[in-house]
Amino acid sequence: MRRLLFSPAFALSVAGLVAIPVLVASAEDRKLTPEQLEVLSNGGDLRGEEDQRPKNLPDLTKGEPAGEMQKWDVWHLGPTGIIGFMVGGSRGDQIQVQSVLKDSPADGMLLWGDVLVGINGRKFSADEHLGMSVGKAIIEAEKEENGGVLKLLIWRDSNFFKRNGRRDVVNVDIESLINDAASDNTLYDWKPKEEQHKYSVTGQNYDDFPLDGKYTEVELKLDVLPAYSDTSPYNCPKAAKILENAWQVLEQNFKAGKVQGGRHGSVSALALVASGKPKYRKLVREWVRGARSTWRPPTEPTGAKFEPGYRGYKGYQSWRYGMDGLACAIYYDATGDEFVLPALRKFAVEAAMGQAGGGSWGHTFAYPSFNGGELHGMNPGYGALNAAGNRCFTLVALAQTLGIKHPEIDDAVERARRFFGSYVDKGGVPYGHHGAAATDDSNGKNVGCAFALKLLGDKHGAQYFAQMSTHASFTRRAGHGNDYFWHYSPWAATLCGPKGTIASHRNLRWRFTLCRRFDGGFVIHSPTGGIQELRDPTGTYVLHYSAPFKQTMWTGKDGDESMFWSVKGFDHLMTSALPQLNEPSLIKLAGKPYAERTTSELFEQLDMFKPKARGQYARELGRRYLAGEEDVLSRLAALLESDEPRLRDSGCLGLAACGPDATLQYMSKVARLLDDPNEFVRMQAARTMTKASDSDETQLALLNALAADAGHYAMSPNSLRGQIQNLFKTESDLAKSPFEAGFDSELVRSALEKVIDLDPAGNRPFLATRKGVWSKDTVARVAGPLVFAAEEEQIADQMFSARRTAASSVLKQLGYREYFEATANYLRRQNRLPRHIRGRVTFKRGLVDADAIKANPSAFREFLEPMKNWLADHPNANVSKKVGDKWVHTKVSDLIAMIEASKPSLPAPSLSAAAQRLFEVSLAATEESGAKIKLCREELKDPRGRYWFRKLAAMTFLAEFLGPDAIDDIVPYVGHDHWRLREHSQKLVTQIGRNVGAKFVAARYNDSNEEAACGILEVLRTLKSGSTASVAVTALKHDSPPVRSAAVQTLFAIEGDKSVPRILTFMKQENDPEALGGIELALLSRRDAAHANRISSEAISMLSSGEAHLQDTIYWLLGQFGGGKNLNVLLQAADAADDKGFESIITSLSWSPDSAATPAFLSLVKDNARTPRAAIAARVGVRRMLIGPDGIGTLAAKQQLDYAEPILNTVLDESTITFLGGIRTGRSAWLLQKAMRKGATTSAARSIIDVTSNLKDTIPADRKLAIAALIDTIEFIEVAYLRGGVAAAIKKNKQERGAYAIWKGLSAQAGKNLLKLDKPGKAPLPTFNDLDLDF
Repeated sequence: MRRLLFSPAFALSVAGLVAIPVLVASAEDRKLTPEQLEVLSNGGDLRGEEDQRPKNLPDLTKGEPAGEMQKWDVWHLGPTGIIGFMVGGSRGDQIQVQSVLKDSPADGMLLWGDVLVGINGRKFSADEHLGMSVGKAIIEAEKEENGGVLKLLIWRDSNFFKRNGRRDVVNVDIESLINDAASDNTLYDWKPKEEQHKYSVTGQNYDDFPLDGKYTEVELKLDVLPAYSDTSPYNCPKAAKILENAWQVLEQNFKAGKVQGGRHGSVSALALVASGKPKYRKLVREWVRGARSTWRPPTEPTGAKFEPGYRGYKGYQSWRYGMDGLACAIYYDATGDEFVLPALRKFAVEAAMGQAGGGSWGHTFAYPSFNGGELHGMNPGYGALNAAGNRCFTLVALAQTLGIKHPEIDDAVERARRFFGSYVDKGGVPYGHHGAAATDDSNGKNVGCAFALKLLGDKHGAQYFAQMSTHASFTRRAGHGNDYFWHYSPWAATLCGPKGTIASHRNLRWRFTLCRRFDGGFVIHSPTGGIQELRDPTGTYVLHYSAPFKQTMWTGKDGDESMFWSVKGFDHLMTSALPQLNEPSLIKLAGKPYAERTTSELFEQLDMFKPKARGQYARELGRRYLAGEEDVLSRLAALLESDEPRLRDSGCLGLAACGPDATLQYMSKVARLLDDPNEFVRMQAARTMTKASDSDETQLALLNALAADAGHYAMSPNSLRGQIQNLFKTESDLAKSPFEAGFDSELVRSALEKVIDLDPAGNRPFLATRKGVWSKDTVARVAGPLVFAAEEEQIADQMFSARRTAASSVLKQLGYREYFEATANYLRRQNRLPRHIRGRVTFKRGLVDADAIKANPSAFREFLEPMKNWLADHPNANVSKKVGDKWVHTKVSDLIAMIEASKPSLPAPSLSAAAQRLFEVSLAATEESGAKIKLCREELKDPRGRYWFRKLAAMTFLAEFLGPDAIDDIVPYVGHDHWRLREHSQKLVTQIGRNVGAKFVAARYNDSNEEAACGILEVLRTLKSGSTASVAVTALKHDSPPVRSAAVQTLFAIEGDKSVPRILTFMKQENDPEALGGIELALLSRRDAAHANRISSEAISMLSSGEAHLQDTIYWLLGQFGGGKNLNVLLQAADAADDKGFESIITSLSWSPDSAATPAFLSLVKDNARTPRAAIAARVGVRRMLIGPDGIGTLAAKQQLDYAEPILNTVLDESTITFLGGIRTGRSAWLLQKAMRKGATTSAARSIIDVTSNLKDTIPADRKLAIAALIDTIEFIEVAYLRGGVAAAIKKNKQERGAYAIWKGLSAQAGKNLLKLDKPGKAPLPTFNDLDLDF
């Protein structure tokens, strides 16, 4: 069994590599003489005076401590089987043996603690790279002429084991590590530095066991292999032998059943498929159909995980789909095995559905559950994660190419193409929604873009990313989280043909050798994570060597020679890659460093593909100009008119490097490039201009460029808009008073509107600097986009930035009403959601701002109903905010109480009114009527425009001036997703309908889109004209569920009882929950007894034959109408229902306004006692303490407690216990005390503290109950969490120590409550401060 010592770890950074000499000699010549060994044993040194060891480098042969053993300094030394710690890092000169693989050449030859000090007849030197030295020495030893002989000079201390204790140096199973890593999510996690593992150094005990060391030479016998060819891995006998051995390892793993499914097995499978050998492909084909494969036909319907209330949620889905799903697609592309098509379709469609609106993916999918029920909203967590997203891009693009058709795939491809394509010619793909990375390839993020763009026919973009990946493949790079993904870079290099692959393989031979195991398998050595087994190392390296076979997308299949390296392009590559090279032949090929080249030679490099290199060359040319080479300037200026975009870019870079005075000579030429067809050139021109001058002329040119910039949304901060927003961050007049700075007001407004709602805004949006700077007039002129930015968080970029916060701060500082509306915008949106999803989804950002409500509760009176609905959906809802390192939680019920208790106050000033007045002034200044109408229609022509308040004013003017003739201008807004536009337009169209007849409005239905159709039906619902009922009937057949929902409500509003038969027929046929929700709203808009009885009877008759969604609607109707008969039907149905049906029934019962539903609910819980259903019912039934005949939140405390007591007697429901914490009575404390004694200790203790913190006007009996509960609570906390005090807590882990501080604080609060109740009037106990705990 092969064994290894170290486990997978993380990677964060990488040191640069430099060329080192490797001495080549025969096996005989590489021996040390006995005289040389004697010199070493006596403390001598074979090095000359010019080669002395650095003083700070530990010397183990002298007993000096090795220092902290970082995991990245522990190396697998190739086919020797040695695991060694490079003391002092790769630039040290000693390697301490830590472990030896069983049955390897070093097994039985070396011991733990042995120190390698030299190889093949020479000592290591601190000026070389130990890894390169060992790797290259192994390569030489394996040659036929050297017979596989590798001679190691070691120093062995005979007292090492006595001092440190014996250890089995073959004590870890390498295969187990591989299997463990297959389900290890550390591949993705971003973990703080303190959580990264470090290896401990051995103990020291030199007093009892002094050093007793001697030098000796150990000869290892390695397998003899052919020499590398100059074109390896192409036409290379050694690479072929390495592959043959690795294939056998993979074959054995498959046959032994060791290959798991998922991201581990997918690499192994593709590695064998890449061989092209029928026997290996057959093996994989069988595995694909086996139990471990994740590519078998799925059992869960496609898209199920995106449904509201889905309970199979798992994290890291973007990673899983971007690796396992993509591998499935590559397998199908390579083999045509249709068995995997169902799985591939599911992978692709769900990856597309999980894409965020910004075009990338996060750690997991952008689920509707935290995006208001909608697809393609915000990413989870801190936003986009392009390491996962670029692979998902390849998956959907490849699936589309392979003929998998789905509109979600098509849309996802376009969003991703727009986002990832925005980085072409600007730099590497960054971590998330950030500017381009100033590097070649950051941990393999370019790779998926290269393959995807090639599939989509964008050769330039594909070649750019592939060339950048090739540039990154010469050295093993570190990466954030885990640097495994560097391995993708060499795979993308194959898109550019063999030359780059040959060169990178040659440069990395030493490392590939150290990663090759003696048995033919491989390990992965991370620059910052050490030896790793994450995913399948052997499969990974097989793919590296498989490029010559061209069997898979990753290994050269379907190569396009037009993308291969040209002579000039390859010269650019090698010139820029020179600092990475260590092979003499490659260094010679690369030529002189760029700084040593002639000026003309440098100009030849300026159309280099790598943007950072162009910048370096341009700066060098600028340095030469400033040093006196005057002709450099004119040559750079000439580039501004080149046909090659990269040369135009370099011209701008070079002028900037020559200084402002030089740039100003050619400013007009640079300014023309603001209209360049290539955005990267436009951006560089803008940078060059702003660096040279901040004059009015420069600002005007940039404003014009910004105003001319097409489109509404910038998909990355990598845009001209994102760059030019900096114009408004300075101390200039334009930034401080933009409309008074002397520029055309319309030009300034157009420019500002485009940068205010940037999505993403970047990490430092200019709005964050405008609080207290902009006047009310400035704010009013850009009111629409500003309020939008305050209401709607940016979809694309959430990492460490927030456009919403910056915009809100401006509104808040000026005291506008829109600030308060913005803080509750997500609550407004939540409240409009259909019933079947409203309680099952939310938004990533908070629904309200508790601080804003606390500061001015009366400003939120319009939100009372939505807040009560929110509370009914989630009876224990609270608003959480992190303050410092602590979370502050405010109960929604407390916020409602604050609003209800607040005194009405004068409304805050309206920004909307101010903005509309400005537009009215513009209209008044326009003399001709036709011009006024044209101005209004110009404002309304684009419904996506965010200048909302001007639109409102334009609608009002047209409606007043044109009357009915304005309807076609206004109708596009009646179904608008923004509430102000929707409500105002509906009001105006309703008035038009009243003036000229509802049929005039209804006539617009046939030509309307889905949103406008819904709005027209809402207007017709208000008008209630019988002449328009036929439109509602027609709309019942619409493809869109929202339209059908609006139609049924309109039909019932117009025809009433007459429409019931048609509606009931429609109800039997409908199976979409949103359309059924419309039926519910329609039929429940009347509650009289006759109507309720009629509908209930009809609904009950449908119950036995209805599908699940229809049954859910029937249950809801019965619960809402109430009455003994209906409630009994629900109870009887609950007995026979499956789990999903049972939950639907208890939800309907919990929402019933009939007070008789409470005893019915209690009987249901009791009848299901000691079954899981009792717990489910109790959790859902908390709502019964909120809902009564008079609405939400109208029940008295006694009614609430009369419900809670029998529930807690049956099941200790955590939700009920938490809810009781908000009912501040002695009886609540008593019930909680009982629950705590029955076992609900933690939750009950917290609720008792909540209850007793705010007991007011307490009668003696209540006080007595509360005191008893507090005494029990304090005793419980002391015993369960505080026993042993700080002395005991300090010995525990970080989480337990944190818990100690929390419970200590709760205990202090309980004591404070007890003192206040037991001895009113006494000074309260001081509040506990966890800073008093010194851990």
